Amino acid sequence: MLYPFLLMLATSTTGEPDVREFRVIPRFWFDREALYQRFLQEKYQSMAEYTATHPDDTARTWSQIKLPEISLADAKTASAKWQAFVSELSPEQFGLWYVGKRNMPGKSEMLWREDLKSRYASPADVGHVFGREVSAFSEAFAPYENPKGRLWPGVAGAEGEQWTAFKSTLNAKYRRPVDGVAQWRAYLSFKYEKVDALNEAIGLLDSPKAPGAGVSSIGNDEGKQYIHRSAYTSFNDIALSSRLPTNGLAKDWEHFVRNELGYRFVGIDDGDAKYRAFLSNGQPIATFNARYGTSYASGQAIHWPPIKPMAAELDAVGSFMRAVPLESLSIRTPDLLFAQANNNARPLYEADDVVTFNSDASSWRWWAITRNYGEVIDYIAVRGRSLWNTAFLVGVMVLAAVTVNPLAAYALSRFRLSAANQVLMFLLATMAFPGEVTMIPNFLLLRNFPVWSWLVGVIVAGAILYSLSRGGRGRLRWIVSGTFAAMGGFFAGAYLTPWFGQLIGVNLGPVSLLNTFPALILPRLANGYGIFLLKGFFDSLPEEVFEAGRIDGAGELRMLWQIAFPMSTPILAVLVLQTFMAVYGSYLWALVVCQDDSMWTLMVHVFQLQQWAPPQVTMAAAVLCSIPTLVMFLLAQNVIMRGVVLPAYK
Repeated sequence: MLYPFLLMLATSTTGEPDVREFRVIPRFWFDREALYQRFLQEKYQSMAEYTATHPDDTARTWSQIKLPEISLADAKTASAKWQAFVSELSPEQFGLWYVGKRNMPGKSEMLWREDLKSRYASPADVGHVFGREVSAFSEAFAPYENPKGRLWPGVAGAEGEQWTAFKSTLNAKYRRPVDGVAQWRAYLSFKYEKVDALNEAIGLLDSPKAPGAGVSSIGNDEGKQYIHRSAYTSFNDIALSSRLPTNGLAKDWEHFVRNELGYRFVGIDDGDAKYRAFLSNGQPIATFNARYGTSYASGQAIHWPPIKPMAAELDAVGSFMRAVPLESLSIRTPDLLFAQANNNARPLYEADDVVTFNSDASSWRWWAITRNYGEVIDYIAVRGRSLWNTAFLVGVMVLAAVTVNPLAAYALSRFRLSAANQVLMFLLATMAFPGEVTMIPNFLLLRNFPVWSWLVGVIVAGAILYSLSRGGRGRLRWIVSGTFAAMGGFFAGAYLTPWFGQLIGVNLGPVSLLNTFPALILPRLANGYGIFLLKGFFDSLPEEVFEAGRIDGAGELRMLWQIAFPMSTPILAVLVLQTFMAVYGSYLWALVVCQDDSMWTLMVHVFQLQQWAPPQVTMAAAVLCSIPTLVMFLLAQNVIMRGVVLPAYK
């Protein structure tokens, strides 16, 4: 038992790079390289994003990445240069690192939530301003943004304004500038799939020819022979020119700039004047604003590129980019601007990674250990009623286990009923069927529960039984009284109650108990196994103590409370522990009878969490949910071990 628990505990602290290693002690606890892999996964989120910005790294999985052998002093110098450049960028030129997937928020989103908490008193205020429902701050994810999108205008509305302001306040290490070279290589890779196909298309690869002058090498691809003339060996070898290249990539470059690159990164010679002329076409500014949904005060207020244009202007932007003369176009992505200012150097992602990681490696380790637990706690805290629902349900069911079951078991044990064996057989029969068998009948009964008919029927039957059984004893009298009581109760409940309800204009028919605590409690209020177990234990208690109590004038209830219960604490502890585990760990019945999620118990929400959460978060939820069961066992074990109940319960 210890090894699986330790494995679950260790897995609950892992992340995407090491979740499938299944170590009792995860490597990142003591291995800096493994911790570095966790850091990179948190920053870049996807391996594709990492390889796009680190083309020289041949790793294909997070666990294959090595800690760079680079001088920390050199890395700090290079990182400082890069971050100084990034800090000067406008919010439209960058996204954010550390933005998680929808099932695992990242550090940037945590900071976004803190920013919202400082601005608003409650999540409802956030939802009112943003125009959508926000039930908790932990449900505030980073808005979708795609700075490299061709016609993406930015996050709209009040949320967009606050998100832009928030991004502007973040440290440069959180900023994710658009990388034009990575986008260019991705475009070529998607179009040509294989680098040989690109080489052949631009005239660097002939097929098939004999080696001759100017031939650098001969290669084969799927049985087809090619001759290479200074060809590219990888898409990562292809540079991006800020102006129209003179080699065979000119057509691809033109298509990339006009149809793929984000408009805000397209430079145009004398762009303001050309854009104004294209949009206005000699029209007055009022006509222009009405046509494009803009609010420019004058033509001089129109600039290229526009900031957050409306839909009609966006359409014009796309047409304008395709109409501009080719020789006027240029590329002004942050990475190319940085290269122009630093002797054609690429952005220093690797140095920036190393410096950021080394600056707070210990905090990254603690973040890696606790982040899964924080996600589970945030998820449960949003659904605060689940804790209350679970606590109330467990409390009621434990109370019922030590009241209803002992009362029935004590009656069967002490009163020596003639039908006691038949009752026990009936109780044992309930153990032969799993809960899933009775689930549908119970659901149908609770959906149309005849509460008024049953209540009136029981009252009438009790009154008839009391009246007819007075004045004498005898088996025949009890049979007759019971028969008339059953018939009278059935008639009163099934017929008189609905008729009387119609007479007074009140609905006394069946009611639905779904989405209520009675639906969760009633089907499990009594337990056949618990009654059978307690009856056997009560039978083993010495008769002399009950005779002494009877001599002292004690009634049966008093003897149950003061004699039977104190002598039965071990079996009662077992019963309490079993009831707690069964009710606390149950989710299917609560999911079936409670469609309203405000009535769900903790385990139902944990089950829902498992549908979207990664394995490590599921493990963290399992660890947290096992704590109450462990506490209950520790509280009950001393009582259980004080007596020998059954061999299985020693």
